[in-house]
Amino acid sequence: MKEISSHITINPEIRFGKPCIKGTRIAVMDILQWLASGMTQEEILHDYPLLTREHILAARAFAANRESIIKILLLKMKLLVDANVSWRLAAKLKSHFEECLHVGYIGLNIPQKTPRYGVTL
Repeated sequence: MKEISSHITINPEIRFGKPCIKGTRIAVMDILQWLASGMTQEEILHDYPLLTREHILAARAFAANRESIIKILLLKMKLLVDANVSWRLAAKLKSHFEECLHVGYIGLNIPQKTPRYGVTL
C-alpha cells in the first residue's frame, strides 16, 4: 500500500480539519464507524463508489498509527504565542514545535500592562 498521506489529507476548510480521504469529504472516522457498526468493505465500496479498498486500508492504518501521526503533525505546526504568555513558556513551547514565536520576537506592538490604579510610572 502507498503511504497513508497519499490517501488522507487534513484541511481546516474540509470537515473542520478532520482527516479525510483525498478528493472527498469522507472522513477517516466515518469509515471506521461504518466498519465498527458491522458494514463490510464491499458494502462501503458499494454505497460510496468514490472509495477504493486502498482508501479503507489507509483509514485503518491511520487509526492504527494515529498517535505517531499526530505527533508528526504537531511538530510541523507553527505556533504564534500571544503577549499574555510569558517569554519563558514560549521558549519551552519552542522545544516542542518546529516554529514557535512570541509576538515580541517578530516586533508586534505589545501594549504595556497598566499598573494598578491606572497610574503610569
